[in-house]
Amino acid sequence: MATRILAPISHRISSAVGMALAPSQRRYRTRLKEIADMHLVFLGTSSSEPTRTRNVSGVALKFAGKSWLIDCGEGIQRQIGNVNSLTTCSIEKIFVTHMHGDHVFGLPGLLCNIVHNSPNGHPPVGIYGPPGLRRYLHEALRMTTAAVPEYFVRELHSSRSTMDHKDDLMCELPQSSKPRWKLHEDGVCTVYAGAITHRVDCWGYIFEEKTAHTLDPEKAEVLGVRRGTLLARLKEGQTVHGTRGKKVTMRDVTFATRLGRKIVVLGDTCDPTGVADLAKGCDVLVHESTYDETLRPIAIERGHSTPGMAGDFASMVGADKLVLTHFSARYRNEMAIQSMISAAQGAFGSTNVVAAEDFLEVPIPRRASNPV
Repeated sequence: MATRILAPISHRISSAVGMALAPSQRRYRTRLKEIADMHLVFLGTSSSEPTRTRNVSGVALKFAGKSWLIDCGEGIQRQIGNVNSLTTCSIEKIFVTHMHGDHVFGLPGLLCNIVHNSPNGHPPVGIYGPPGLRRYLHEALRMTTAAVPEYFVRELHSSRSTMDHKDDLMCELPQSSKPRWKLHEDGVCTVYAGAITHRVDCWGYIFEEKTAHTLDPEKAEVLGVRRGTLLARLKEGQTVHGTRGKKVTMRDVTFATRLGRKIVVLGDTCDPTGVADLAKGCDVLVHESTYDETLRPIAIERGHSTPGMAGDFASMVGADKLVLTHFSARYRNEMAIQSMISAAQGAFGSTNVVAAEDFLEVPIPRRASNPV
């Protein structure tokens, strides 16, 4: 099936239980270049159960030839097979928002699929998510004697007393009402997680591209940073010593900068304010919209949102684009979905609202460069 595109705005296979890797055992390093193209691909947009036109939850973030997956409901591996620009073997990281079945039942099968489609092996898959995720995967794979790629699980904890594995991650602000976790950082992007309110522990994920600097070789030369090791270190974000030992940073030798893009993907929630600070100024906000406005009391009681609630949060954080997803199976016609878009637009104060459908692709354009 062709992907609908929205207009812009190596490798070792383990068997049986798929043993998790300690950081020191991981032999594969990924160095990302500056990201030119960045897209979100929606693989499942229904809540709780699939319908004839919508699978359960899953969305892929594509960039630099890689794919990171947020949630993996049942059938996601089949959905990936229907997208020309996406393959299971391109998936390097998976971020799970919470431990409800419509968000995790597809994980074991997807890991098996990655092995079957990676004859030359696959780098270890990093899987991030709630406490209990490691045990769930281990038992599902052990009981089915599945062959899977090497993988590691990093569970997110808010108390050290619940941590029982060296790969577990402790939040940065444990006493705060808005704890956050830093999951990944390299020279190009940083990934954060923040707690949001649902019936069970739940997270939203923030993918933040770093500011890009355009190098001025003449400035670098004047400061004593010549081509070679020093310049390479400078490009990686390190501080180096130029003429007479003076410290030089990338900012000292650039003539233009381009602010990085920010993508926010939330799990199920009736209150996402726990990630409000992290989500400020995002290019795209993906927010659930399980029920319509007439069912707002039920939505809140069940830990879900309406389009108006999604629009309110998009306005609060100053999002550029709002994408609604996770629709109840009761909304099966275009009129119902259009009504939800209108409600979100009214609360958001912007017409830049999209209702996701399976295989929708949302490009995230680069921001403009600014002279230093």
